[in-house]
Amino acid sequence: MLHTADTATCPLLATPCHSFHFENRCEDCDVQRLSRVSLEVVEDRFEQGRISRDMLDAYRWVWSLLSPAGSMPHWQHQPYVTDPAVRRIARKLLRVREYAVPAQLVD
Repeated sequence: MLHTADTATCPLLATPCHSFHFENRCEDCDVQRLSRVSLEVVEDRFEQGRISRDMLDAYRWVWSLLSPAGSMPHWQHQPYVTDPAVRRIARKLLRVREYAVPAQLVD
């Protein structure tokens, strides 16, 4: 997978036409897409094999952080929250939407 650094480094994101890599090819592009869709769409994309388990877990964790009343309570306390890839993707999701990254997510 391309562009798995902690911050977005994909040059396509800076283009005026907002081009994206195909799904499951570039983490930055996938995060950008996920930041614009609902939980239902993310879960559907996972079921279709269009995004990884790490992407789904990060999205659910961010969802539970930003909308605790509208999420499953156990999403915040799952073991995947300690996975470095899930934490990185969660930070990227928050940054894309211009939310502050909480201290518990900073490595």
